[in-house]
Amino acid sequence: MAFPLLYAYGTIHTMIERVTTGIEGLDSLLSGGVPKRTITTISGPIGLGKTCMAWQFMKKGLYADEKVLLMTAKDSPECLLQTAAELGYDLGWALDQSRLF
Repeated sequence: MAFPLLYAYGTIHTMIERVTTGIEGLDSLLSGGVPKRTITTISGPIGLGKTCMAWQFMKKGLYADEKVLLMTAKDSPECLLQTAAELGYDLGWALDQSRLF
């Protein structure tokens, strides 16, 4: 399925509604963020920053009053929250409010 594109002032814009990742440079590369209401997969080699990007994206969504689902085959919820805390993301409140799954 092709998506319509708009060309204005030297920049291509899609008409797809987007959600910011919370990372300005990445949002710029993604024409404003990731497509809304889609599943986004982050993959790559160890040390690339996938986890940091995921936590930033989730934090941005949670603070925008969104519900967030993180799926991983590797870590337990406790391990994920510990990793988040080590990276400076205190997300325990989101679990308490049933906004992080």
